[in-house]
Amino acid sequence: DVKREWRVAVPLRAADGDGGAALRGEATYVVTTDRSALDCRAVYTQLQAAVWRGRRRCFDDVVAAWANSFIVMAAFEVAARDGDGGGGDGGGGDGAGGGGGGERRLAAFLRVVSDGATFGYLSDVWVVPEHRGRGLSKTLMSLLTTRVPEVARFTLFLLATYDTQGLYARYGWRVVESGGGGGAAASGDGDGDGGGHRH
Repeated sequence: DVKREWRVAVPLRAADGDGGAALRGEATYVVTTDRSALDCRAVYTQLQAAVWRGRRRCFDDVVAAWANSFIVMAAFEVAARDGDGGGGDGGGGDGAGGGGGGERRLAAFLRVVSDGATFGYLSDVWVVPEHRGRGLSKTLMSLLTTRVPEVARFTLFLLATYDTQGLYARYGWRVVESGGGGGAAASGDGDGDGGGHRH
């Protein structure tokens, strides 16, 4: 596996009393494709809350699924140490910056199943509830589709979603089939020059 890592600073906002949102600092996240950084027990615990998946998976299935995935990506919130300058690249870096010091807490994750060349399937995109509203799903999708060359090779990139078609449309997907249960398959079909993403 090629291990990549990005450091991202995310602004935090709170209600300002006037119906708006006031800036109240920032959180620092490390996004990595290093599967050894993932605790499958933590992933399993989060996936049990994903009731929209229709069925619960046993722990062994989760371990096997993530171990056999082509790419895994996870975001961890970093508790900065005193004197740590923090900072980030907003998702636009090239892997420089590293993780820095401090404890890491799982905040979001996704995985890609693939033949390693032309086809990919995006699965298990999840943001831990207390980290929602900070744009982490957009950050992961942006890094995945612009900074991971193995994904850029795909000529067909699929996912299934019930209610987030708008998010994925930003990254080149389009709805190709709508199921009776409200689900949809979205495709990032490639056009032969750069894979399945048109930005």
